[in-house]
Amino acid sequence: MYEDCGARSLTAMGEPARGRAEVVRLVGHLRAAHQEGSVARMAEIAREIARTLGSAPVPGTTAAVLAEAGGAFLTDPTWPDRLMQAMTELRDHLLN
Repeated sequence: MYEDCGARSLTAMGEPARGRAEVVRLVGHLRAAHQEGSVARMAEIAREIARTLGSAPVPGTTAAVLAEAGGAFLTDPTWPDRLMQAMTELRDHLLN
C-alpha cells in the first residue's frame, strides 16, 4: 500500500525538506493506524518510514523500534506504543 507512494531515502533524495515532509506525512498515517488498532498496518507504515529515512541519523531508539517492524512486533504487545513514542521523538527531531 505505502510502497507505491514513491518515497525514496532522505539521503538519496538530496532534498532533506521533502524527505522530512514525507516522513511527517507517513507518521500521520501511522497515528491513524494506531487509533484503529491495526498493528499490521502500523508495521507496514513503519517499514516505509525506515525506507524513507534510509541511512539518515535518527534520535534515540527510533531505528531499533523501526527495525522491529520486520517481525518482532508480532510477539511484543508493547511495540505499538513504543513505536508511537519513537515517532513523536522523530517528528520533533525533524521539525526542529
